[in-house]
Amino acid sequence: MKNQTAVKYLVDSIFNESELQDPILKLTIQQANEMEKEQMKDFVTTFLSSASPAVNNFIRDEFERYYNETYL
Repeated sequence: MKNQTAVKYLVDSIFNESELQDPILKLTIQQANEMEKEQMKDFVTTFLSSASPAVNNFIRDEFERYYNETYL
């Protein structure tokens, strides 16, 4: 079972399946998910900003892999 992001938890708690078919709501949820992912990535890269560029690139790639495996 995958972990849930805060956005996913909130959506699952508030909306039923038929409401999630609304195109505007779907777009808003997608944008919220993207924003949450970017905030996570920004935290990681800011936290490790003193590392070398090669390490930063590695960390960014590993973050993408971890996020996709954990939340998608």
